[in-house]
Amino acid sequence: SGIASSGSSGDVMVGSGQATNGEAGTVSIMVGETTLASTTGGMLTLQGGNSAGATSVGGPVSITAGDGSNEGGLVKLQSGTSTGESTGTILIATGEGSVSSGDLTIRTANAATTGRTGALTFSSGTTLIGDSGSLSIGSGLATQG
Repeated sequence: SGIASSGSSGDVMVGSGQATNGEAGTVSIMVGETTLASTTGGMLTLQGGNSAGATSVGGPVSITAGDGSNEGGLVKLQSGTSTGESTGTILIATGEGSVSSGDLTIRTANAATTGRTGALTFSSGTTLIGDSGSLSIGSGLATQG
């Protein structure tokens, strides 16, 4: 979209069309592949807009799976695989603020009156010969608090 010196800049929407008697199309966003040794594949960045006003809030980033009459869609966050030593790392963290950092909440949604809520599972993977990964939960250090 364009740049606005006053008012709002335009919206950008990318999507596939609606399907009445079949499956809706897929939208894929990918970066190029490299075959050169000791290089990194291209980076894909999704970022909400910055906001510099005195009491403003940065733009949100929302990733939501589709609704379904039987079951909602899957949201999958997975690191890359590797034929070498280890796969990629996944980091979920709040940003660092000048006074406080933001909260991080992991939860399942409330259930209907007669349903059940979803389970939370935290586990490390399995291995035949090596050590299984550890599971650590802790809070940060407060030197005066």
